[in-house]
Amino acid sequence: MSPRTEPASTCERRFWFAEQIGAGTRSVLLHIEIDGLVDEVALAEALRAVRARHEALRTGFALRGTALVREVHADPGGPELVLLPPDVGLADVPRVLTVVPLDLAGGSLIRAGLRGGDLFVVVHHIVFDGLSGQVFTKDLAAAYRQALDTGRADLGVSGRRPEPVIAAPRRAVLERHWRARLDGVPELPDLGAPTTLRELTRGTVVEHGWSRPAGEAGRLRAYAREAGISVFTLALWAFASALGEVGGADDFCVGTVFADRPPGADHEIGCMINMLPIRIVGAGRDGGLARAWESAVDALTHSELPIEDIVAACAPGNRRRMPLYQATLLYQSWPRVDHDAGPARLRSRPVSPRGGYAEVLLEVRDDERWHGVFQAPERAGWANRLDALSTAFSARLDGLGRP
Repeated sequence: MSPRTEPASTCERRFWFAEQIGAGTRSVLLHIEIDGLVDEVALAEALRAVRARHEALRTGFALRGTALVREVHADPGGPELVLLPPDVGLADVPRVLTVVPLDLAGGSLIRAGLRGGDLFVVVHHIVFDGLSGQVFTKDLAAAYRQALDTGRADLGVSGRRPEPVIAAPRRAVLERHWRARLDGVPELPDLGAPTTLRELTRGTVVEHGWSRPAGEAGRLRAYAREAGISVFTLALWAFASALGEVGGADDFCVGTVFADRPPGADHEIGCMINMLPIRIVGAGRDGGLARAWESAVDALTHSELPIEDIVAACAPGNRRRMPLYQATLLYQSWPRVDHDAGPARLRSRPVSPRGGYAEVLLEVRDDERWHGVFQAPERAGWANRLDALSTAFSARLDGLGRP
């Protein structure tokens, strides 16, 4: 049967072009912990059922003329479950599972490996975002329970919602807004080592892990409630303020990823995200937190426009660095719950971002506690400032609500 062909979404086009710049660099690693019975045959059947349910996991991408299209295949097979040697570390799993590269055109975009009670799934980012990992884990638990009970698993088929269309008058309003908001925004200081887009996608990434004390997440949520702002804004302000202290900047953009899922798509797998360039001015000065909140609200209020259209509207010119923003904040606050699979329970575990997304990146995992990583390409000027950045970031959080 011929695959069903549809236009690719703006997010899918973004990751397709990123793959052309740096082949093999745009994949997501999902780590699922299996607590209880591990049955390789049932697990392989469960993986097949999840792939059969979600169109995104059966989709390839190809150019047809000058248009990028997605081709949805009906084949419910695979992925093959690879048994990993016990000495394979987390950092080596993606390399081991992608010895045969992911096939963007053919729709072979998922690999799975098992090491004891740890299941690792590598998926191309073009069909998978952070929330997809939670959907995948939940569906896998349901399918695994079926497979253990009956030897077969069938979750049905989940369709995909069409991408919303921005009406021409609204698009014009959004373009005018972003041009005015980002007019003349400076680039983030490069600390003597500017990084090109090609280097971002192909270079080695260094990282610095960080964590806050137990109970800190609750304190920060309480502070945000009393101040009438979001917890995300606390992370944004502290990051921007630390960037300003370490890099000597007072006006720049921080890019942030946000879920851009259409109504009813909460239980779908796919890449449904957008990037927002949030301009931060004077984060380290008096009133900086209030200004960060206003900037975040302003950006989210005008968030329908895809990032590539924002860049085009603002026409930042031919720059060798990332346009509009060179720092990225990834904020993750979804719960990581245990999923019942009969004689086993499945839960997803946090994994650091893979590949270079910016000249400097902060990931905040807001679950039972605040923790995460700072990242920078090895050759970027920020690579040897991550420790100082982490110290400054923590100092800002320490000072909130305290005399």
